[in-house]
Amino acid sequence: MEDYILEHFDEALEKNWIKVYFQPIVRSLTGDVCGAEALARWIDPDRGMINTSDFIPVLEENGLIYRLDCLIVEKICTGFKWKKERIGTGAGLIPVSVNISRLDFGLTNMVKNIEDLIVANKMPSDMLNIEITESAFVSDEEAIRKAVDELHALGFKVCMDDFGSGYSSLNVLKDYDFDELKIDMEFLANFSEKSRKIVSSIVRMAKDIGVQTLSEGVETREEYEFLKGIGCEKIQGFYFGRPDTPEEALNHCVEKGMKIETRPEEEYYDKIGRLDFMDSRSMALFEDDGKVVKNIFANEEYRLALKSNGTRTMAEAERKINHVGTGMHQHLRKFVDQVERTGEEGVTTYPSGTQYMEVKASTFMSLETGSRRK
Repeated sequence: MEDYILEHFDEALEKNWIKVYFQPIVRSLTGDVCGAEALARWIDPDRGMINTSDFIPVLEENGLIYRLDCLIVEKICTGFKWKKERIGTGAGLIPVSVNISRLDFGLTNMVKNIEDLIVANKMPSDMLNIEITESAFVSDEEAIRKAVDELHALGFKVCMDDFGSGYSSLNVLKDYDFDELKIDMEFLANFSEKSRKIVSSIVRMAKDIGVQTLSEGVETREEYEFLKGIGCEKIQGFYFGRPDTPEEALNHCVEKGMKIETRPEEEYYDKIGRLDFMDSRSMALFEDDGKVVKNIFANEEYRLALKSNGTRTMAEAERKINHVGTGMHQHLRKFVDQVERTGEEGVTTYPSGTQYMEVKASTFMSLETGSRRK
């Protein structure tokens, strides 16, 4: 197999045997598609699908991996250009993540290659996220540090892939500035109480230092609900979709009722994702678009507080808040309208059975659309 790969790699590049597949990345709060990871698939006319575990190590060992990675970036960029020309405004386009081998930075000027490709295809740098595996940061520390700084200067987000798979994660996290940690799927392989505590600690630590989190390898509803509950912002795994051609991967999501996150929504939910969802107090998050209040998150303590006052579900809580004419509705509507007028965060309280509820509100306005959400 190794001989076959080396003999046919040039031909595979030339004849388009190597394809880009997408696996969707989902916003945990909403269930909307907020991105995708680009994955290489070698579909050979004689051998069929050649496993990545067969061809990627061979390309790495023979100093050819950078050619594969450059090809994947090129396909992402040309795909973006094709879609944008047909969509026009760019609405509905999602950022794509690409994994760059640690060896690339020693084999070629990878940052320059990426920059040239996005410039040639008029692709904004924030539509391409760069994933670098954890092992890269200990193999050639100075080269990787320089590359990360250059990528940030060009406007790319840089993600540490497979966080927790090696022995030096915390040292690397201390010495580099990352935009996102991709939590290694092995943490979910044995979904025990111990693994839950470890993942919860990673998410809380990441929020404390201003880094987003994405968990891969999510295969069940239970795993998804757990990660959403602790505030892990993004999720990836077979539960939402397997890798497929870009068109089929996104069509599959749409068929499942998942919508594509817009850029203003990305800004909005990134801001919300900084909150500590593991706060021990009762806490819930509500959105108000000026007409309807919608719940997007509630912890167990909040649900128990509601039940103690006779409100059994969050759907029932939504109905009560939105019931025009009640004292609670009038009080909250007056409060949030005042917050919108002033543009400043506000705090109010209202009685609910035997206790008081405290409400904090702030207004987020998208500069692109001018739409407001509180």
